[in-house]
Amino acid sequence: MNCDNYRPLLIEVSRAMSPPLHEEPQLAMHLESCAGCREFFDSQVALTSACRALAETNAPAAVPPFLETRLLAQFDSMSRRRADRWWSRPVFAGFAACLMIAIVIARSPAPSLDPLNLVDDRPFIEIPYVPPLAPYERTEIKRMDVPIATLMAAGLKVRTGEPVGAVAADVIVGQDGLFHAVRIAPGTNAILD
Repeated sequence: MNCDNYRPLLIEVSRAMSPPLHEEPQLAMHLESCAGCREFFDSQVALTSACRALAETNAPAAVPPFLETRLLAQFDSMSRRRADRWWSRPVFAGFAACLMIAIVIARSPAPSLDPLNLVDDRPFIEIPYVPPLAPYERTEIKRMDVPIATLMAAGLKVRTGEPVGAVAADVIVGQDGLFHAVRIAPGTNAILD
């Protein structure tokens, strides 16, 4: 073993926290052969005796009762002031934030539930030859310009003044990206049959 491994044991023996030196033969042999460890052990023994002598000369002095009472009262008042203060700011800030949110919500106009004017009582017309939607499948309604020729090619009858061009339509798109149904958007001249 090297000296670093013996140092903690030397400290314990010098403080009389472990068995005496003669009960540790390896440690005693190392101290005889190593001058550095012997010097370290002697310094630790001197430190231990100095600490014990200091403790014996400085016996605890009696504290006057009024001093202890005043000191404890001062500690209590400081802790009460801190206890009173620590929660008041966060509570006040939280209350103010809730009040501001309530005011903003109360004063803001109600959002439009139909920004694209998607509410329409006209039904969607299913696109032929497309597999039906599965019961669990999610869908989206997308407003897009669909060429009239595409609607006719899908098998839908479109009545419009001009058979060329595109018409605004709401399209139901499944998770798989297929178009499943279509309805002409309100305000368009075309009619689906």
